[in-house]
Amino acid sequence: MTEPSSATRTGPSPGQAADRTGARALDSALEQLEVQAAAFAARFIPDAATRAEYRRAVVSAVDDIRHEVDRGQISLEQGATRAATLRNQIMEWARARTSDVGLAMARELKAEGVSFEELVARYALRKFGKTAAELTLDERNAVMRTILLKAARTNPEVDALLRGLGAAGRGLAALSLGIMVYEVFSAKNKVRAAGHQAALLGAGLAGSFIAGAEATAPAGLVCGPAAPFCVGVSALAGGVLFSLAADFAWRRATGNDDD
Repeated sequence: MTEPSSATRTGPSPGQAADRTGARALDSALEQLEVQAAAFAARFIPDAATRAEYRRAVVSAVDDIRHEVDRGQISLEQGATRAATLRNQIMEWARARTSDVGLAMARELKAEGVSFEELVARYALRKFGKTAAELTLDERNAVMRTILLKAARTNPEVDALLRGLGAAGRGLAALSLGIMVYEVFSAKNKVRAAGHQAALLGAGLAGSFIAGAEATAPAGLVCGPAAPFCVGVSALAGGVLFSLAADFAWRRATGNDDD
């Protein structure tokens, strides 16, 4: 029995098959990079803006309270109480607008706002080595001034971290867009490729945020509310799984391995 000649052989040669496999692996890696870069950007660009808005809101609210105290409209203790309460309310407002990973980071640093009574006890001990009940009137007023002063201060390290993550997010958003443009314009069928990229990106972002939300939920089965590394890994895995599933479904639906 004779071997078929190269003129009658059908299908790609071993070398062509290897090239196609390598190209497909490269495309898959680029697609995952695109999805994860977009997921990072979608989290930390808004988180940086939320942190900046939180800081402005806290400073503005506390300044207003200090002016009321200075004008004698409210007492020093009333001002300190109001400042501590408002700061906690603004913090919860900001956390409600924060991404899953950002929220886990915030909860790791501070599980919840500090109450006025806890602040009084903290600064009474720190400044005078006394309990709140042992303070003299002048000492208690000094504690109130400290609470009012510190209520307007945010953690500078967290501020700097969120600014850096926001800048990184903007860079990764540009990277994700660049990969998408490359994938579309290097494809034979650009319309099909654009649809493919949109499906992968949409599914990957959805999977990332669904997994992140479940991981950071107070009753979450994976991480719990204050485990940023675990939440980040869960979000990464969710994005990968959803985008791979979308890629598989797309290729099954279109009957094509190549766009």
